[in-house]
Amino acid sequence: MGKKMKMNPLFIFLLGTIFTSIVAEPVKDKQALLDFIQHIHHSRSLKWSKQDSVCNTWVGVACNNDHSRVIGLHLPGMGFHGPIPRNTLSRLSALEVLSLRSNAISGSFPSDFAQLKNLTTLYLQFNNFSGPLPDFSIWNNLTIVNLSNNGFNGSINPSVSKSSHLTALNLSYNSLSGDIPDINIPSLQQLDLSNNNLTGVIPNSLERFPSWAFSKRGEDRTPLDWETRLKIAIGAARGIAFIHTQNNGKLVHGNIKASNIFLNSERYGCVSDIGLAAVMSPMPLPVMRAAGYRAPEVTDTRKATQASDVYSFGVFLLELLTGKSPIHATSGEEIVHLVRWVHSVVREEWTAEVFDVELLRYPNIEEEMVEMLQIAMSCVARVVEQRPKMAGLVKMVEEIRRVNNGNQLSFETKSEASASTSIPHAVAETTSSSTVPLKKNNERKLSLV
Repeated sequence: MGKKMKMNPLFIFLLGTIFTSIVAEPVKDKQALLDFIQHIHHSRSLKWSKQDSVCNTWVGVACNNDHSRVIGLHLPGMGFHGPIPRNTLSRLSALEVLSLRSNAISGSFPSDFAQLKNLTTLYLQFNNFSGPLPDFSIWNNLTIVNLSNNGFNGSINPSVSKSSHLTALNLSYNSLSGDIPDINIPSLQQLDLSNNNLTGVIPNSLERFPSWAFSKRGEDRTPLDWETRLKIAIGAARGIAFIHTQNNGKLVHGNIKASNIFLNSERYGCVSDIGLAAVMSPMPLPVMRAAGYRAPEVTDTRKATQASDVYSFGVFLLELLTGKSPIHATSGEEIVHLVRWVHSVVREEWTAEVFDVELLRYPNIEEEMVEMLQIAMSCVARVVEQRPKMAGLVKMVEEIRRVNNGNQLSFETKSEASASTSIPHAVAETTSSSTVPLKKNNERKLSLV
């Protein structure tokens, strides 16, 4: 009756350890973030609640494995404007990755960011920063810096050469002046100092980079706006869907890619090179940029299917959304497959990082972009049977936003291959013959670069 239960000390220790790991919370970092969001002007709600776990539920926040510190902050396109409040983000002393790109943050570069000793990656492009650049040498582990499309002025501090781990530096589209410093960093793989007011000769250490990295370029280039990208997607979907109805529903395009999509006078996408894949000799995969469009089950381009066309169309949609090529190299020269990259980013719940920064300037389109992303992801499913049909895709893409429903579908080809049935006048703008119309002068080739 009066017997006391004895507790094993080891059991008590383990229980305490488990309990501690469950409730672990970076209290000081959490308060720093709350102070930041309280004092900076912003047009979008983050819904950060003091009662919720900063590591498990707060949008844009990443913690280390034991949830003791915040190590990543990803808040692109959140509508921040005005200067970064002092003594807020600088208290995140374990921070490694900071992304505040595509906002309207102004003022000088925060001097107290010098306290972020563990910083490796800094994305502040497409803001309104002004004043001198920071001294990059204060961050020993810095690898990637993008401060492009701001209003920074003054010269580039030669001390940047002390950032020995730097692999990518983008300072383009600012108001920097003076000589180009001798940035002798062997690890540096990507450099863009273009569209500034820099003078002098290019140092020997930087001669390995292309000349455009130092000059004014692309001043007449206008990035595709969101409505145009939607129109391109709608037109391309309609064109491919029409192709799939031909030859008793058995015709396959087999070579869907951005370079085979043209724009008509109304900026809708038009599909070209119909039927050429069947007569082309297959080329080795490594040398083909088009390999990024190819469905995983296709080993011979001459044996493409309508399902593989759907996959290629999905990759094309991802191109429209991200502005990236289907296969591209990172700053460390790692080859990245666009589909795999998008999968990894979405899996880590950094969906906002997927979208082209040019698109983040347009208000009230996030839901539409996410909807197109979901459509694209369904197209690039590895399991063939899980991919939608093109007829259904046309409806899905059109439902994103009703853009000029009266547009007539047109498409073109560089070949003169005959279709098995006559193309309706509403589809082909020229003749009533059975040939697909050739490229017309008022149609332009689509380029996402």
